[in-house]
Amino acid sequence: MRWRGALVGLSAVLVAACGSSAQRHVTLSLLGSTTNRNAVACGSQQAFANYPAPAQVRFTGVVAPVPSGRFKVKLKLKRCNGRNYVDADSQKLVGESDGRFDGEFTVMQAGAYSLRATLEGDGRPESPKSYLQVG
Repeated sequence: MRWRGALVGLSAVLVAACGSSAQRHVTLSLLGSTTNRNAVACGSQQAFANYPAPAQVRFTGVVAPVPSGRFKVKLKLKRCNGRNYVDADSQKLVGESDGRFDGEFTVMQAGAYSLRATLEGDGRPESPKSYLQVG
């Protein structure tokens, strides 16, 4: 009988440690690319959205569940420099009341880039990286 109570208590601790369905998730989508193709950059193969240079790279994303009150999302653009992606640009956006955020980067230099969105605060959840090729 004591073991059953210990197992129930341990299960509750494990569920709490793993998080709940209320954890925030960030999604990010690139808009306006001319084509998509698989390519290798910085040592790994990815699906790249292609843009002519100079590029206006538009994006949209969603934070779910929607944060209560005002929230900010940081977008970080990184450029492939040999075998690593290095910081190229960043911006912070205030999200909409429905959890959506939108914006754009002007990318002048040809190359391979990654873009990721991070919710400021609240555990700093991040979107998966999106990849783009300019040029």
